[in-house]
Amino acid sequence: DELFERYGAILPGPAAHLGAMKELWTYLIEPFSNNRRPLKKIQRTTSPKRYCEYVDRLFCGEHEWEGLSEGLPTAPVTKQ
Repeated sequence: DELFERYGAILPGPAAHLGAMKELWTYLIEPFSNNRRPLKKIQRTTSPKRYCEYVDRLFCGEHEWEGLSEGLPTAPVTKQ
């Protein structure tokens, strides 16, 4: 949340703001299992409100994403 807010304060407009955050999620999503579909949702949204909802769902471990029935972890999985 803090990174999202700080990027919003320095980047010009919501499109640049979302673009920067979506690019970060290309890397941040890796520790989550079943990460392909949540990443698609995050990357396809054009609404800052929806973006925040999708990211919150990912961290809260919600299992339903508008037709997405795969489970998401409640905490990142560490790679060994």
